[in-house]
Amino acid sequence: MLQFQRSVLAWLFVIISIPNLFSQTRIPPEKPKLIIGIVIEDLRHDYINRYWDQFGKNGFRKLVNQGSYCKNTTFDYLLAQPSSGLASIVTGSPPATHGIVSDLWYDRNNDELNDCIYDKKQNLVGEGSLSGKVSPKAILTSTFSDELKISKPTSAKTIAISPEMNNAVITGGHNADAAYWFDHASGNWVSNTYYMNSLPTWLIDFNAKKFPDLYFEKEWNPLLPLADYAESLADNNKYERGFENAGFEFPYSMEKLKGRKNAYEMLFSTPFGNTFCKDFFLETIINENLGTDNETDVLLVTLNSFAKIENLFGQKSIEMEDAFLRFDKEVEHFLEFIDEQLGKENVLVYVTSNSYALPDIEFLQDNRIPVDYFEVDKASVLLKAYLNAVYGAGDWVLKFYNQQVYLNRELIEDSKLELSEVQQKVALFLMEISGVQKAVSSFDLQTDEYTEGLMALMQNSFYFKRSGDVFIQLQPGWIERNGNSLNGKSGISASVPLIWYGWKIKRSTINRKVSIFDIAPTLSNILNINKPAGCEGKVILELIE
Repeated sequence: MLQFQRSVLAWLFVIISIPNLFSQTRIPPEKPKLIIGIVIEDLRHDYINRYWDQFGKNGFRKLVNQGSYCKNTTFDYLLAQPSSGLASIVTGSPPATHGIVSDLWYDRNNDELNDCIYDKKQNLVGEGSLSGKVSPKAILTSTFSDELKISKPTSAKTIAISPEMNNAVITGGHNADAAYWFDHASGNWVSNTYYMNSLPTWLIDFNAKKFPDLYFEKEWNPLLPLADYAESLADNNKYERGFENAGFEFPYSMEKLKGRKNAYEMLFSTPFGNTFCKDFFLETIINENLGTDNETDVLLVTLNSFAKIENLFGQKSIEMEDAFLRFDKEVEHFLEFIDEQLGKENVLVYVTSNSYALPDIEFLQDNRIPVDYFEVDKASVLLKAYLNAVYGAGDWVLKFYNQQVYLNRELIEDSKLELSEVQQKVALFLMEISGVQKAVSSFDLQTDEYTEGLMALMQNSFYFKRSGDVFIQLQPGWIERNGNSLNGKSGISASVPLIWYGWKIKRSTINRKVSIFDIAPTLSNILNINKPAGCEGKVILELIE
């Protein structure tokens, strides 16, 4: 009898406990309440593995260990520039379709380089020195957040944030409720008339607190003893350029950087830039009430401090490693915020990159890797001399920029020459120059259809109205140098991380090739909305099955 009573009591305890167990279970909604896309400029796929042992348990390790990690995410086009990468992520299409072929492109009509977001009709909103004459009108397709806004025009909210104007404008798409970028002269977050007529009150109050000034009271010291940065070269190695008036060895006085005219811009060349951005986008989530109702909101953030630090100190520097270890702590804080304020089950996060780091030519040369600079000025002089010899004296070349040659089509037509013939001669000549792996005419890219290999990558980067007459691809590791300007971001061997976390995402590692074009259709599938117009990516089925 006593045994029977004990059994009954035990079952009663289980029955009473069942509601408590269910009340503690966090069940994800049908669709995420908030999508947060974090794009980190120049995030190489090997950085996460390189610094893994130094990371804490709740930053990058938590993202990877509790999320789905696409380890082989590629750019399926030639010119992997930041603006092109962002447009490809949000549209699911290559530059040939969305039209953002590069950060800048040559305008034949005005004989000048055009910024990909320039729009003379817009003006700055907020206190700053920037003109604000920008908009996403040059993006020729819709984005996944555009399609969401079309589906839910009054309830879904999209906001884009970045220290850089281009990044915020492009990621926001055509229908963003707001895009905010940082004005380097005033130290304020600003927007423009494309999005609003005045800044929201909360942002005016945020700017008034002058948080950037607080960072100039600090020193950038290493988190660890210098000897513990096992993945880096010595602190004063010869490949570092460092800060102009603050040196290239720890510690770095932020007060010295404050004395420069571009002090606020220099803030983003330190780890404090990432911290400031993280604090701002968390403030945005709170004040805009993102993710607090049953409709999906979207917050798109682009960070660029790693690219700037890498440019000053190199990929193998202690400064770079220290910046990642500090950012790991910011990731930890971000994930804690999401879980406590919104619930991990309600938020879908993806982390990836829109471009990748340029090779460190001097370091690779010292390690006997066959790399070098492709000198645009010298190549341009040789090409012009060749065309003068073949066709007679004339300004046959208007611009040699961004691995493309823009020919003088008006002069070619007036000279009764076939444009395709001149293009072909230019391509054959350029292939004789050191560092050029392949040169292809726009005629070939227009008339033939390529499905794989280098030619397909070139074709995916080509849009007739904005691209040159001849494309060149440099030898692996070579960088285009035009004076003090460097460019060499090719999509041939580029691979970046893509991590999905939160909502219904299961723990997994996806080793097969995934394209950055696949992000937009995957999000569209999750949200049950139309894919962006022109989308060529495929749904990452491992995330939804």
